[in-house]
Amino acid sequence: MIQTPWKRRLSTQLTLIAVVLFGVSSAVGSANLWAFQQLDHDTVLQILGCGHEGGEACRALGREHLERLHLLQYTLLALSVTACGLVLWLAMNVRGRVQALATLSERLERGEPVEIVVGQDDLAALGRSIGSTLRKLTLQHAAEREALGERIDALLTLNNALTERASASFPTSLQSSGRFAVAPATPNEPPQLGRVLLVDDEPEVLRGFARVLKARGHEVTTASRGDEAIVKLAGGGFDVVVSDIAMPDMNGIQLLREVRKRDLLVPVILATGQPAVKTAAEAVEIGAFQYLIKPIRNENLCQVVEQGIRVRRMARVKQEAAELLGQGAALGSDRAGLEATFERTLETLWVAFQPIVNAKTQTIYAFESLLRSNEPTLPHPGAVLDAAERLGRLDALGRAIRAKAAAEVANVVEAPSLFVNLHVRDLLDPDLLDPEAPLSKIAQRVVLEITERSPLEDVRDARARVAALRDMGFRIAVDDMGAGYAGLSSFALLEPEVVKLDMSLIRDVHKSSTKQRVIRSMTELSKGMGMEVVAEGVETVDERDMLMELGCDVLQGYLFAKPGKPFPSVNWGSLGMPSASAVG
Repeated sequence: MIQTPWKRRLSTQLTLIAVVLFGVSSAVGSANLWAFQQLDHDTVLQILGCGHEGGEACRALGREHLERLHLLQYTLLALSVTACGLVLWLAMNVRGRVQALATLSERLERGEPVEIVVGQDDLAALGRSIGSTLRKLTLQHAAEREALGERIDALLTLNNALTERASASFPTSLQSSGRFAVAPATPNEPPQLGRVLLVDDEPEVLRGFARVLKARGHEVTTASRGDEAIVKLAGGGFDVVVSDIAMPDMNGIQLLREVRKRDLLVPVILATGQPAVKTAAEAVEIGAFQYLIKPIRNENLCQVVEQGIRVRRMARVKQEAAELLGQGAALGSDRAGLEATFERTLETLWVAFQPIVNAKTQTIYAFESLLRSNEPTLPHPGAVLDAAERLGRLDALGRAIRAKAAAEVANVVEAPSLFVNLHVRDLLDPDLLDPEAPLSKIAQRVVLEITERSPLEDVRDARARVAALRDMGFRIAVDDMGAGYAGLSSFALLEPEVVKLDMSLIRDVHKSSTKQRVIRSMTELSKGMGMEVVAEGVETVDERDMLMELGCDVLQGYLFAKPGKPFPSVNWGSLGMPSASAVG
């Protein structure tokens, strides 16, 4: 810490003046005393006004004056010593300040933090000086700065050329000696070079970043606006995007969202000169690879960019592996990527239908609508539901499914009942209770399946909402009975018209006496309360026959038909039964 208050400066100045005055007076007094001592006795008497005949009194007076002169001599000698000490102290003080300034300069060059405490007057003067300098840099010599930038570019180009020639002409030991800056990265961590898209509305910052990365060996493309960056990104092939946050028209956060609509994998690095907790949290939430604060040191910029390139290449490898294994494209792991994927899922969403049959009467009892999408990054309904939960978009997903299911069934004359799956949180969606919603208009033909895999306690007024749905004409089914949270509490709360037994109970039921007892008891209990029982997941004739023997005749599963476009039929003949038409 270096202190320079005005009082210390004034004290130093006064001390210096005092030292000079003491030195001059001491020198003059010592010279006069020395000259006086060189006089003989008679001359002294003449100076004092006494002759030889003055006698003893005059001599006494002479001795008194000589003693006073000696005292003056000693006093001046003491003052001279004091003055020398003050001069020595001042020299040591100045030397200490010079050493402190040198230490300060070294720490600044190393980039270490330095605390400087100055007086109010010094601070005001420093502010005026900085302001004046900044105004000069801003308002003057624009042409010279541009020419300097061109010269720097030319020097970098020349340096790269010399580097390549030196690498080819000199042995590795000479290159690494420090004479030439051409030594490659260490074998353990080779530089990851790639294509970088730089986006910043400040031309000088953009040129500076570009020079640093080009000197490192990266292929750099620049854009001064977000929309320009999107156009260049459409060409593809970038390994990393580095963008400023505060830009007009389209800021860095918006740019990241647009990038994710086109590329789920490319890392996006956001930089800002005005850091704020809100923007940092938003950047992290939507999946920025790094959040950098300007000014950014050159080595830090290169390090983060090359980390992003490694992540990008690893993501490509994973994507290729997923495609090779038939698992579809890799899913973007950040929020912005997930949002883009989810939006595409909603656009490509469609509804498949699977028949629910009455095996005893060999008729179609109903169809269940099942979510399907052509989006390869969300290859199955579970992945779509997980994405909707992560994004808080369950309402949007539920509305889209219900609207599409209703559209397929509404125009079919005398179509069987339609089973539509509901997430527990769908009960909180006002659209579900809206009489003008597409599904509400065919409520008399709809059975709402509420899965037991989510707790009904999430909805405080579930009973009242279910009652309102019944008033509109909907029937209620408990889905996945036997696999969820609390079947008996669901019975009491929902009072369903239909109970669907989970496929985990159905699988190999003909081989398990325990499952048979459970299914028989549940079937009898449900029918005793006036509820219909549906066994889902039936895949074999043996399972079908055992279920019918246990009193469960309404069945669903691949044995009868797989889910498909509206509306799959059942080939009863292949099951040892007469064929029947699914829908007239």
